[in-house]
Amino acid sequence: MADHRPQEPREPREPGGPREPQEPQELPEPLELPESDAVPRQTRAPSGSSTDTSPREFGLAWLQGMANDALDPGYAAAARRRSPTTPGSGARRHAPSTAVRLAVAMLVAGLSVGIAVGWRHFTAPADAKARSAVLQDVRVAQSRQDVLAARAEELDAQIRGQQMLAGAGGPLRSVTALRDDAALTAVTGPGVQLTVDQADSTTPILDRDLQFLVNGLWEAGAEAVSVGGVRLRSTSAIRQAGGAILVDNRPVFWPITIDAIGDPEAVQVALVSTAGYGRMLSLKSNYGAGFTVATVGSLTLPGGGTAELRYADVPTSTSTSTSTSASTADRSTDVPTENEPEPTR
Repeated sequence: MADHRPQEPREPREPGGPREPQEPQELPEPLELPESDAVPRQTRAPSGSSTDTSPREFGLAWLQGMANDALDPGYAAAARRRSPTTPGSGARRHAPSTAVRLAVAMLVAGLSVGIAVGWRHFTAPADAKARSAVLQDVRVAQSRQDVLAARAEELDAQIRGQQMLAGAGGPLRSVTALRDDAALTAVTGPGVQLTVDQADSTTPILDRDLQFLVNGLWEAGAEAVSVGGVRLRSTSAIRQAGGAILVDNRPVFWPITIDAIGDPEAVQVALVSTAGYGRMLSLKSNYGAGFTVATVGSLTLPGGGTAELRYADVPTSTSTSTSTSASTADRSTDVPTENEPEPTR
């Protein structure tokens, strides 16, 4: 009967003589593995069973497991250290990172606010200086315009005096009457005084609102009207440039005073039924605009500047007292609106 027991391997013999016996080498100690990553231990079956495992087979299985799963324990330990729920150095390591980020964000925000505030303080004096310079230029120009207007009125008075010395009859009388009708001379008399003011810059009163109001005064029977101290003529225009109101290209400032010469009671009663008066009442009730009407016993309105020659003709007869060598536009009771073009100059 053949012997089926496993034979021990024979060591090869070197030629030339017997080989000296070698000391057995110690195997390296196995690494301690976690229970989940360790190679499962093979249980020994009862004696006599066919599942008995020899030490050689168990060692081969253990070495094969070490070769296949050599890095798994390290990866598992690193994953546990990086997990935010794992107590230990991982949680303590994230805390400084969050604090540093918060500190950097606060530093950047502080620098931004500081730069903005510093730039504003740096440019504020320049802006204030520029604004003050512009206002000063406007005041100087307005003063110069007032001086020139007074000089023009003075020269105009001298011309009228020379005309009176030349004779009070004939064509000069017609010229004087036409000058009065053309609003070129100052007038004095009783009338009404209207004051218009804005509530604030967000609800401005437009030029068309003043146009409607002035047209209402003419409709109510006013004989002469001035807006902001500027006498209105037949060719006068009320316009708006940004937030400023221009009357005959002269700026007027808020609050604007409108003077109208005529019968105070009759003008005030008739003004109530005009569209311009109702428009101003609507602005006053809805937007808080300032609007008042008062009667005045004596008003003085300046002349409307110098006459502008538009056309001339040769008189047919020198004896006709009504013919003139120069003529101006007739007086009108309406101020040109935006839909009505101004006469060609």
